[in-house]
Amino acid sequence: MNFFKKPTLEFICHAPGIHKIMPIIPTKDLEHQWIKNARREFISEMKNNPEKFELYTNICRCPGIKNILSEGWVVRLYQDVTIETFGDGSYFEWKSAVDQTIFNEYHKFSIEQNIVQYHHETQFFAHRKNWPADTLKTILKFVLPWSVRIPKGYDLIQIPVAYLDENRFTAVPGIADNIFGIHPINVQMYWHVLNKKVLLKAGTPLAQFILKKKESVPWKIIETGSNPEVIRELIERHILKNTRFVTNYNEVKKIFSKGKQ
Repeated sequence: MNFFKKPTLEFICHAPGIHKIMPIIPTKDLEHQWIKNARREFISEMKNNPEKFELYTNICRCPGIKNILSEGWVVRLYQDVTIETFGDGSYFEWKSAVDQTIFNEYHKFSIEQNIVQYHHETQFFAHRKNWPADTLKTILKFVLPWSVRIPKGYDLIQIPVAYLDENRFTAVPGIADNIFGIHPINVQMYWHVLNKKVLLKAGTPLAQFILKKKESVPWKIIETGSNPEVIRELIERHILKNTRFVTNYNEVKKIFSKGKQ
């Protein structure tokens, strides 16, 4: 028996073929056209205007952005869906290419609801003072033919897809674990279009999932001047980042990951 078996996150598909034509994918495999454009512009700038290096930065090199763009998994819409609103901030209609309750015929574990559901405005909007502007008062809920089995001792965090070039909706955050068994994947979202019929095409990224180990980490607040080690580390990081026109983040990471502060 292997007592050191690595925990596994299992995404379970309840509809035939969806796991092949529109699988949940690693976040790093999701293409962002606007980031590709920014990277192309940066490369061109480095090549044609090297004298501007000290003044030129680009988001495609930011470590924080690069990290979140490669963390976890993304669930996408597997079929075309339209959402139509009528200007009153409350009423909406929807239509999908496929009635997903037909999948009940193929699986013992049925998909009892159709793809678009909602949380009534009395559940969220009525209790908030600062509701997002130009946003439907109801929270839309996309019931997808997916579930997830989360390994013991872990949480699965749902967030909006990081840096997605999308202004029609925003997924709301949440955390799931395994205390209730296999967990359905339902993506709730703010809807930001109030008087228009909108087509969400199959393949539209809906939400990002990040796996996190359950653990408590001690924390504290310190003041810079009271800790010489912090001051030294800040100075060394500043030197490493700013002694070249273009920061070599790999070099910075290598030094600090080895504890050479």
